[in-house]
Amino acid sequence: MNLKSLEYFIKVVDTNSFTKVAEESFISQSAISQQIKSLEDELGFSLLNRSKKEFTLTEAGKYIYKEGKNIINNVKEIENHASFISKNTNQELKIGHVMGYGYEELKKSLMIFSSKYPEIKLSIKDGTHDTISACNINDVTDIMIGDQRKTLSDIFNNVYLGDLYYSIKISSSSNLSTKNNITISELKGYSCIVIASREEMPKEIEFMKTTLEFNGEFLCAQTLTEAELMVSAGIGFLPVASKVKEKTDDGSITSLPFIKNEEILKSKLYAFYKKSFDESIYEKLTSIIKEVIK
Repeated sequence: MNLKSLEYFIKVVDTNSFTKVAEESFISQSAISQQIKSLEDELGFSLLNRSKKEFTLTEAGKYIYKEGKNIINNVKEIENHASFISKNTNQELKIGHVMGYGYEELKKSLMIFSSKYPEIKLSIKDGTHDTISACNINDVTDIMIGDQRKTLSDIFNNVYLGDLYYSIKISSSSNLSTKNNITISELKGYSCIVIASREEMPKEIEFMKTTLEFNGEFLCAQTLTEAELMVSAGIGFLPVASKVKEKTDDGSITSLPFIKNEEILKSKLYAFYKKSFDESIYEKLTSIIKEVIK
């Protein structure tokens, strides 16, 4: 089946006009008619019932129109993907991720991305907001995935990925684990775990004080793994943000939606990458993350 003839046929049906398609394609109306007649000859049956002033689709024409659209879209997708591969083979995409924000969503997104675009080499750096911001500014990373804490910069493409919801991770052995959600007053007497180096801890503490309105004791963990082990051991609680709005329990850690002002506290997840960079690779990653968060 001639794809160009099929495309002309679909356009004629969409616009209900041979003349309009001819004008848009910069060829004569008779040439469009000949393309469709050639397609009919190739297939061995009529696609259109023709009269002097109008046309209607035959039953076979209706089927070819419907399935032909899928064929054309699939061919264009194949062409775009092949072009992407030719431009990006052996390219490395360096991703910076702010710890505690959209971790599970990013994991799933990277699995989808790497299976769809295996020609792209991925590297990941976890860190605090300030650390990953600095890496992004200084080109240590190509793209930053994290929450918005500062005014959006004109240097970057600032891509909104979706809303995340705060939850509080506590030990499943805690008395609080029986609750369905939690407020800051119920965390009085507990220690809040922040993921940061000791040098970065003061800034992270200030952020958590402002965000959660928590004024108790803070403890430092270097990694998410260390923080979750501390939670399991009942040493403290860990605030995180994800798309999950319900209580969850994996047997050692219970996650409770954090309520502030009578609703679950939200955070906006963004991707930040410099405007000077080729956007195609970043758009593919961000579109996957958006779909996962949705």
